[in-house]
Amino acid sequence: MRWLFAFVAFGCSPTSSWSETRPRATLVEVAPHQICPTHGQLARPDAIAVAVPTFRAVALDTAGSAAELRFTYHGPASTTRELASGADRAQIGLKLRAQDSCNVIYVMWRDDKPTLDVSVKINRGMRNNAECGTRGYEKVRTRDKRNVGALVIGNQYVLRAELQGDELFAWINDRLVWRGTLPTSARVLVGPAGFRSDNVAYTATFFAAISADGAAGSCRARSSED
Repeated sequence: MRWLFAFVAFGCSPTSSWSETRPRATLVEVAPHQICPTHGQLARPDAIAVAVPTFRAVALDTAGSAAELRFTYHGPASTTRELASGADRAQIGLKLRAQDSCNVIYVMWRDDKPTLDVSVKINRGMRNNAECGTRGYEKVRTRDKRNVGALVIGNQYVLRAELQGDELFAWINDRLVWRGTLPTSARVLVGPAGFRSDNVAYTATFFAAISADGAAGSCRARSSED
């Protein structure tokens, strides 16, 4: 009886499913010229097409509490590169509150091991990869493991992530696949939304985030991060 009361007191019911949670943030499409690569290059200046093994980018004039990436997966990149940690990984995902390369939230869909990984990287007083390297990562656990499946060549996908307070939610093709609570250290992060990939090729048909004038600063300043 006490358990039931506690459950209801927090606004839940024993039969409710967290998969019913829907996005709240209003997102605005980001044009290709607003994408600021901080590592790697776009294959075309007029489209968000990525073929390089390492790609990092933020979206100018966005806030970093929510983002959505719609993309067509083309398979592994023609050349591959290990992560700085030495791991051999293929993945694509979103950056939230991307203050800089050393302080950021990652929501990554891994293709080498089909799962969604969420991590917070915090390195106070550091800004670029030369300063922090692979230090400061904290993996965040989901409350309920969900199968996300493997990326299939030629298929189109929609990956969305959104912060609601300290809670982070992620959807793939409108299906909630991840929910967890971020550490309190993530509250201090302030920065735009973006995306990153490692060792995969894809074309993004749509990237969207919360509009916020001047939130990312200049592309020239951000390009020195990685």
